[in-house]
Amino acid sequence: MVIKGNMRGNGAQLAHYLTRQGENDQIRILEVDGRADADQDSLIVTLEGMSLKEQLTKSKQGLYHAQINPAYEEDRQMTDEDWHKAADILEHALGFEGQRRAIVLHEKKGRLHAHVVWERYDAETGKMKTISHNYKAHDQARQEIEKYLNQEPTPTRNKSRDDIKEVMTGLWDKTETGADFLKEVKNAGFCVAAGSGKRPFMVVDDKGRSFDLVRQLKGVRTKQVRERLDGEKLMDEKDAIELMRQLGNQKRLAENEPEQQAETAHRWKANPETAKEFARNRDDIFAGEKKKDTSRSFSANASDNHASIKQRAESFVVNETMADKEKSANPFAEKTHAFAENRNTLTASQIKRQQLINEMKSQLKTSYHRQRDKRRDF
Repeated sequence: MVIKGNMRGNGAQLAHYLTRQGENDQIRILEVDGRADADQDSLIVTLEGMSLKEQLTKSKQGLYHAQINPAYEEDRQMTDEDWHKAADILEHALGFEGQRRAIVLHEKKGRLHAHVVWERYDAETGKMKTISHNYKAHDQARQEIEKYLNQEPTPTRNKSRDDIKEVMTGLWDKTETGADFLKEVKNAGFCVAAGSGKRPFMVVDDKGRSFDLVRQLKGVRTKQVRERLDGEKLMDEKDAIELMRQLGNQKRLAENEPEQQAETAHRWKANPETAKEFARNRDDIFAGEKKKDTSRSFSANASDNHASIKQRAESFVVNETMADKEKSANPFAEKTHAFAENRNTLTASQIKRQQLINEMKSQLKTSYHRQRDKRRDF
């Protein structure tokens, strides 16, 4: 698990970032100021309201924005209650107990991570809550969350990172063409994929972890990598991560198979009747599968002329089904996308939201003048 965060201002911009589809597969608002049924408008108004509290102090950073990134596959095992608990633990480590907050879940490249935003303004003291040594607080919270959720402890230093750098640099130096480099990388158990933005090339290991390829090549610049790999077809990073996960899982299962076979043999030796029953069932299953294979082969040969049409039709149906599932699984995705596309068009909800924000600004201005008059009286 990785936790990072820092102070920031401009709640409006942060709210739009958290609700913008962008590269995210799905977006789900988990909590806004204690409400589990909050929508996008509530999130925007709340974060803008938190940010406006800056006007009561000299600070320009009235928010604290943190990200909680669980390890691969462990993110899928976390329930809503687990995400809330993780936010509670981090909240305690940072000293933000009782502060207003919002939690938004993002799914990106098949992975889930949480964005948690707290209001720094303390209504009791009239000051912003200070955060010192936030990295230590993050590390403390990470250890406690992993222990609570029974997750694999994250090493304080990525021991495999130097190994990857040594391997990638060695393969780069021993090859001259992009094709040879990609072949050697594949033989070493990695995959080079196409990234985006400032990280155009990624390398993915057998656990589905992706790293910036250029950073793993000592003394090599992005321009050199781009020149060598020019013309080479690279898999998308998201697809590469999923593929390497599957291959890695198959490899680990194969490595553990001898132990499992030994355990099974021992169990069957102790229960001979169970072994005989399994053998009979296996023969029946094999005979049935053989008939199915023959039928499949006949069907395939009979429909060769229609294969391309059928493939396109199946692809269309799958894409339509996936789109429907995405909409049903994430009720906010369609609304978020529409908001991002039409954010410059005033709608009834936006007008109402702007009215609420103007009211908050007016109240904050009045409160500020009252505090200033009190200080002058003293």
